[in-house]
Amino acid sequence: MQRDDLRRILVLNSALVALSAAFFNLPVSGQGISEYGGLMGMPRNMPTGHQGALTNLYGAGSLNKITGGQAAAAGSALPVVGDSRVIAKNIADKANHYFAEAQKREKAGKIAEAEAWYRGSAQMREQVWGTKDPAVFVIYGKIGALCTKQNKLPEAEAAYRRQIACAVRLYGAGTYEMCPILAHVAEACVAQNKLPDAINAYRQIYQLKKRKLGDTNPESLGAMLKLASALKQNGAHAEADAMAKEGLKLAETLPENALLVQAFNEVINPASAAAGNPPDTPSTSAAPVQSSASGSAPAADSSEDKTTEAKTEIKQKK
Repeated sequence: MQRDDLRRILVLNSALVALSAAFFNLPVSGQGISEYGGLMGMPRNMPTGHQGALTNLYGAGSLNKITGGQAAAAGSALPVVGDSRVIAKNIADKANHYFAEAQKREKAGKIAEAEAWYRGSAQMREQVWGTKDPAVFVIYGKIGALCTKQNKLPEAEAAYRRQIACAVRLYGAGTYEMCPILAHVAEACVAQNKLPDAINAYRQIYQLKKRKLGDTNPESLGAMLKLASALKQNGAHAEADAMAKEGLKLAETLPENALLVQAFNEVINPASAAAGNPPDTPSTSAAPVQSSASGSAPAADSSEDKTTEAKTEIKQKK
């Protein structure tokens, strides 16, 4: 019995010691949590170069250096100090002013000046909102068209490729809305005798239209015809003939595709077509590719491009 009593006493003493330790440690733990909370709540020094990141819009502190386009004629630098919503409105207003000036000059036939003002508007918007701004998408399309009118083909191609980057942000990669812009890129490349680049663009157009509209749709067949013509012109005769024969079979299923049937036959056997007197050439959407050794500019505008631009309006950022 004495041994059992001793065991009980030892267990009780151990429990009391543990309880005492926990009791006396409570204030220390509470003080530690309180001090940690106070430490995390203390204000910190902002890293060098980022002091304005909390109040300015997308690093707007650097925007005072933006003076693109006709900045000297347009006035002072952009206001970038203050509330981010005010900054956004000021920049949007100034960019819209540039756009309006560009439109005036374009209507007056001052193409080079209009291009410069459009570039100024795009530069301001793009450096703040990037390619996700719908207005940037529209403006680069206008820049591409104006450069095409001036026969500035490399600049036109660059503008349309930038518009593609905007379209990816707006519509997503691999969407049907890319077709008009890819067509402008292809035309600019053909005019510069850059057939491999043109073929790449025509191939994308064909795949997008085929997926959206189906194999026998006239737009899909027209895109297929342009791709086959470009391949033939670039020396890829086997692939061009195979594609033209496939297109011929698809076109023959519908009587309204008579011109496309003729055009595919011309790709397959150009010598035979040259010897005869074929009727009127196919419509623009189905016309074979024609490169220009002199680098003459393709058409600046198209109905497809106008349709795409009509979907996007220039809106003031809030």
